[in-house]
Amino acid sequence: MLVDINPSTRLAVMLDNLNVHKANLVKSLCKRHDVELIFNVSYSPLFNPIEGVFSVVKAAYKKEKLSTLVNGRPFNMVEAIKRAFRTVTVDHVTRNVEHSMRALQAYE
Repeated sequence: MLVDINPSTRLAVMLDNLNVHKANLVKSLCKRHDVELIFNVSYSPLFNPIEGVFSVVKAAYKKEKLSTLVNGRPFNMVEAIKRAFRTVTVDHVTRNVEHSMRALQAYE
């Protein structure tokens, strides 16, 4: 787990307002591991960096799916999803976090 990597570092997780994210099980697990939950403003993907990262994943997935269809190759959805997630780089994550932080600062 992330908390085992550096026990002296406090972790926070930013979540949207999906009901499962507010479930008692999620809350209790986070409390047990001293992970702070931060809930995003409803319906505000601009403030959620994961949205930009997922757009990278979705683009890679769609590109592979289209390529297999056009070239008549079989399509393995699970493997395509795994490969799509592997296209995400640290730079993608960093840029999206910085973009969301700028949006939040402008909002203040």
